[in-house]
Amino acid sequence: MRRFLYVFAALLLAVGGAHAAWNVMQNEDGTAQWRATRADTAGENINHPIGAVYLNVLVSDLATLSTGAVVSPITRARVTSVRSVLLQDITSADSVFAMWVSTDLDGSVSSEVTNATGPRMTIAAGNGTGDETGDVDTFTPTGNNKIERGQVLFIQSLGGTTTVSAISTGVWFTITLERY
Repeated sequence: MRRFLYVFAALLLAVGGAHAAWNVMQNEDGTAQWRATRADTAGENINHPIGAVYLNVLVSDLATLSTGAVVSPITRARVTSVRSVLLQDITSADSVFAMWVSTDLDGSVSSEVTNATGPRMTIAAGNGTGDETGDVDTFTPTGNNKIERGQVLFIQSLGGTTTVSAISTGVWFTITLERY
């Protein structure tokens, strides 16, 4: 038993110098991060964001130019995914959406969000082969996708599409922001 106590005391002395603290904390903007304070670097704090932020926006009219907008609640973020769900069948012509990040509410200072296949998100027309009510499409941005707190992400239908119903029209978008 005495040997065990000596070994235990020796381990405590050896480990005691490697003190570290780990804390989960909420940020001003509602997101969370965990902070590691390392003793071996003179108490340097290392912050790590937790999770992603999901924003929703409705673009209500697919027949004409119609725009939805949402403000980023977090700093140093990337738009990593844009998912859409149709609220009615598209009966003629594909529905094309442009997205851009702007520092001004009127959209005057902006850069269009792009991905590997092009700058626009396309939702195919229905007629049995394309998208119908409830279908989900995904756009994965790879260019011009950085956004800061207070900046606006605009999503605009470029028009020219007709739909079956005028009761529940449009497309719901879910935008995923992740800190970098």
